[in-house]
This record gives sequence, structure tokens and C-alpha cells, in this order.
Amino acid sequence: MISYILRYCFQEDRGFRAGAARNMGIKLADSNICIFIDNGIILHSKAIENHISIHNNETEPCLIIGYVYGMLEEERTDEILDALKVNSPDEAIRILNATGIIDCRDLYYREFGNDLQKWPAPYFVCWTCNISARRDMILESGLFDERFTSWGIEDIDFGIMQYKNNVKFVLARDASSIHFPHGKTYTSDSAKLLEKVAYLNRIDYLYKKHPIRAMELWAATKSDNPLYYVNKILLEEDGLCLHPTSVM
Repeated sequence: MISYILRYCFQEDRGFRAGAARNMGIKLADSNICIFIDNGIILHSKAIENHISIHNNETEPCLIIGYVYGMLEEERTDEILDALKVNSPDEAIRILNATGIIDCRDLYYREFGNDLQKWPAPYFVCWTCNISARRDMILESGLFDERFTSWGIEDIDFGIMQYKNNVKFVLARDASSIHFPHGKTYTSDSAKLLEKVAYLNRIDYLYKKHPIRAMELWAATKSDNPLYYVNKILLEEDGLCLHPTSVM
């Protein structure tokens, strides 16, 4: 039986500062295992136990990618909500799995395999909705970049830093969870356009920070599915994703 000591840490709301909040938690942590869960994530009863077990059994530092049922399944929102209304999280996860409501990244796991170490760019599935890493390796690799002040990509940056520090990426399907459906609300078309511009600026910033082949491809692609596109191209190029980009 694992016991937990819960401590609430407050950060003043001054807009999107997920990196700052996570860094505060990392610095205050007593344990050497840090698990990051978004507030829209409902965990399986064994999820935390499974995160810890993998870290304890691995012989090298690793970054664990948990499984998130219903991630980006907007068209099946009603089914997800129905599963959650009268069932425990564990039973709801069983129902979603049986009805094919999966983690959207599962399509890439099937394409490129469950062994993320064989992927040229596994950090593209480092989404902080459900991941864990060792505190000492985070401090060594670098904390979350607090210059990201709008949603998205700061977690991929974190993954790249871990990858560069030779941390092993591990897919943990048993560290499972459900993404509670919620939509994005834009007050106008102009607000939606501004978010798109901000997203492209974040990619540009990440490319300048990490001038690696994977980021070069991502920055250049017009694909709606860069995660798939970049890994596919890098595999064809023999996975030289950490080589400096050539002058183009």
C-alpha cells in the first residue's frame, strides 16, 4: 500500500504560466519522481502506482508517457461523458477501450511501435497531461521554459531537453487516464487567428532554441499531422534527428 502526502501550492493567476507552476512543484518536491497531470485528466486507480513502479524497475533514468483515453476525440464527446457519468474511472477506461475511444497518439504507436527508443523523435508525444520523470534528471536537463506563456509546445521542449540528456522514453499503457472533454472557446475569428499566429511563433522559438533536424522539418511542414510526418521522414533519413541542420 502506497501512502501519499498531499500539499497544495498556490500560484497567482497572471495568465498562462504552466511552466512556472510545474517548476515550483519540482523545486518543492520531496520525492525523486515527479508526475505531471493536467487538471482535465482523470486517472486510473493504479496509474500513479504504475508510474512509480516503472521508475523503480528501470535501470536507467526514463521519461514515462502515460496513456490518455479520449485525447482529441471531440467527435465522441457524448460517449466519453456517458462512460464517466455512472462508472468509476477504472470501469470508464474499460468501456472506452472496448468501444475504440483511444489516445489519439495510439495511431502513431501502431505505426512506429510501442518502443519509443526506436523513434527518431519520441519527444513529440511528450504531452504533460500524463507523464513522469526523475527529479534529479529534470534538474540536470533543465526545468520547464517559463518563456512559454500560452498553451502548447512547452512540454515538447521539455521532452527534447530530456532526450538530449539521454533519458529513456517509455510508453506506459497501464499508467492510464481519461481526458475529460472540453472545448476551446474563441470570442471571435480574430482571436482564433491570433492563437494560430502565437502557435507558429512558439514553433519558431523552439526551432531557434533547438536547431535540430526534427524541428527543421516541423517548422517547414504544412502537414496537419507533424508528429507523424516528422518521425516518418526521419526514419527514412536513418533517424539523424539530433544532427545540426544544414544550410538550405
